[in-house]
Amino acid sequence: MTEINPTMPELHQSASPIIDHSFEFEGKGGEYFRIWMVNVLLSIITLGIYSAWATVRTRRYFYANVKLAGEGFEYHAEPMQILKGRIIALIAVVLYSLSSALSPLIGGIAVFVLILVMPSFILLSLRFSRRMTSYRNIRFSFQGGLREAYMSILVWPLFSLFTLGILFPLAQVKLKRFILNNSRYGTEKFVFTGTYSDYGKLLLLYIGIYVAAILQLALALTVGASFLGTTVFIVLIYGGFFFIQPKYMNLVYRRTTLREHSFDSTYTGFGFVWVWFSNIMLTVVTLGLFFPFAKVRLTKYLAENVTLKAKGSLDDFVASETQKVSALGQEVGTAFDFDLGIGI
Repeated sequence: MTEINPTMPELHQSASPIIDHSFEFEGKGGEYFRIWMVNVLLSIITLGIYSAWATVRTRRYFYANVKLAGEGFEYHAEPMQILKGRIIALIAVVLYSLSSALSPLIGGIAVFVLILVMPSFILLSLRFSRRMTSYRNIRFSFQGGLREAYMSILVWPLFSLFTLGILFPLAQVKLKRFILNNSRYGTEKFVFTGTYSDYGKLLLLYIGIYVAAILQLALALTVGASFLGTTVFIVLIYGGFFFIQPKYMNLVYRRTTLREHSFDSTYTGFGFVWVWFSNIMLTVVTLGLFFPFAKVRLTKYLAENVTLKAKGSLDDFVASETQKVSALGQEVGTAFDFDLGIGI
């Protein structure tokens, strides 16, 4: 009989199985239509003031109906928090309009200042939106800093412009790492492992589609088929976007992990085009009344093509995080208790 070494781990017993948890969306078009109608009417009557309450009602409905392992998400923001952010945004728009009317130079300076402060506002927005979201009573959070925000949102995109787009894939990687690597669920951080090569391949693919569109347009104009050439050009450009966009989305999910858990997504160009195109057409035909149903259809498509590949029981992970967060007390919740109520 072969002797069993007690010091060797029994991998077949200790290895946790991979359990797929598909996201689901249980919202109904008719239900949201009623919420939407009330929101629109009250926002009109109150000259837009109720829009903050409308936003909270809408987000709470959609968050609660996105299910993972049978549990919905929660949105905790209060309408007054949203309203404060919108008042600040409105003041900024009014000041910009006044400055532009007084002088184009002053207006240009205002735009420059707005660009400079934009990363800080986006940072506040990320902190706010994450902290206002929870799953199974555990809050999400965002712990990125101001310097990293400026580098990923402003500096790296500028570098990509100066290099004629060569660094554009790197700028995309930096932005995704800033957003995802600084996001937390309880005490655990998300990790994005996408690379320059991943984004570079997608960029080259879109450039190829764009070049093909330009060449066929030039050929069509040469033979006098300007209408047909322009039509094909528009179809290729927009079709290229709808073809590439699902690949970007799949890349983000498939390169993101949460501790030992990973994600997968199955978005396709055809599915993306069908949902968007049919939603737009039906909304136009119904003079906007299909909009609530369109939003439900899109959310259902986006949610139900994503899967959490949990290594082991998700209940154990949630229970572990609950204990860790409880041990931290209020520190996590108040670490970034400064926001303008601006959500992305």
